[in-house]
Amino acid sequence: MTGANSRVEGRSDDDFSTGPNYRNFIGKAAAVVGLALLVSGCQPQAQASKASDPIKPVKLFTLSTSHADDVRTFPGEIVPASQAKLSFKVSGQVQDILVTEGDEIKAGDVVARLDPTDYQVQVDLAKANYDLAQAQYTRFKAIARQNAATAAQLDEARASLAQAKINLTNAKNQLAYTTLVAPYDGTVGNVFIEPNEFVAAANPVVMLMALDTIDLEFNIPSDLVAEIEDDKTTYQPLVKFDAIDNRSFRADIRGFVASSDPGTRSYKAILTMPMPAKRLGNILPGMSATLTVELNELTGNGPKPLLVPAEAVFSHGNQPIKLNKRQVWRYQNEQVRLVNVGVGRLQGNFIEITAGLKPGDQVVTAGVQSLYSGQTVKPWVPENH
Repeated sequence: MTGANSRVEGRSDDDFSTGPNYRNFIGKAAAVVGLALLVSGCQPQAQASKASDPIKPVKLFTLSTSHADDVRTFPGEIVPASQAKLSFKVSGQVQDILVTEGDEIKAGDVVARLDPTDYQVQVDLAKANYDLAQAQYTRFKAIARQNAATAAQLDEARASLAQAKINLTNAKNQLAYTTLVAPYDGTVGNVFIEPNEFVAAANPVVMLMALDTIDLEFNIPSDLVAEIEDDKTTYQPLVKFDAIDNRSFRADIRGFVASSDPGTRSYKAILTMPMPAKRLGNILPGMSATLTVELNELTGNGPKPLLVPAEAVFSHGNQPIKLNKRQVWRYQNEQVRLVNVGVGRLQGNFIEITAGLKPGDQVVTAGVQSLYSGQTVKPWVPENH
């Protein structure tokens, strides 16, 4: 035993290099080196995978100070800001109608004509009577110089001539009245007559409305009217016409009718706006329109807080959760960036944003835990679009 021990204790370094312990050591070292190479080789591949990832679709929400419960719509009707029902001053049978609904006409343009035959006869008769009165007056005037006619006879002839002149003028006026002309520039709203129809004097023939502006009438609930501030007449609600697709227009609030409708307990609001361009569509009295009102703007209650869906807000990574500080992914230039936001109260499925975002910003509302800052994404579009 002593000899054996002495042989072990006296083994040299060269002997270790060929022994089993050496082979053990070499195997472990090779494993460590291989693992290190594997890890270092994997790291660039992980970064590369981010660059080569397919562009991820994300569901977006656009921030706005207007919310569904703050917007109300009301049906209404178009009425001309200035209108007149044109009519003939005389009765007769309609000979021509020279306008149709929607026509733009100028002052002095002919709108319609009556058959002038009977009125022309009256002019001819009045002209004959005038000529006779003129001849009689001339004769009495001549013989009065010769003292062959009395002063009374001359006065009677003079009066007969004056009366005949008045009758002729009246007959000519009646004939002229068989032609109806526009008193000012405007758009023909309604045509109330047909050709060959007999029309009595003063019966409406056409409705002519001013070209430059139109009015709109809407019934507004009394509780809403009570909240409107008098100095909010500068607010311009949106108006959409059934006759014009995909376009909305701003209109000025002229005021409210003082008395309410006893049946609906609503007040009539009157708005005014420039006439839309003719190329967009034909706008006529009686056509329908829809008024869209932002209640906070109309009532003067101030802007509403920004709201985002609650699922868009989260606490990122290992950051400590603070009572009023969270994060969202903001979408901009086809990428997402982490943004710190201040939060307020929950309102149903939404949460108030008090800082960090502004109206018009877009935030991701689904899969927020699977994104990274700077990631290229695209807005998600439903398959049926």
